[in-house]
Amino acid sequence: MNYVKTLLDLYRLKRQAKLDAKRMRVLQEKKLRTMLHYAWENSAYYKRTFEAAGITEEQLDDLPLSCFPTID
Repeated sequence: MNYVKTLLDLYRLKRQAKLDAKRMRVLQEKKLRTMLHYAWENSAYYKRTFEAAGITEEQLDDLPLSCFPTID
């Protein structure tokens, strides 16, 4: 186990817990958009699903989340 990485993650988590609501929302949005890009690049399933909904890679950062298909 990488203890340095774990300590760094705990430090970041503790620092993020002190954010006000607006900054927390911005951080969550940024992390979600990063995850959407990761899914597009690394999952054929999500790429096909997004494309079937008319979503292109260029739209991942700007498209409202309500436009993304619900996946269960």
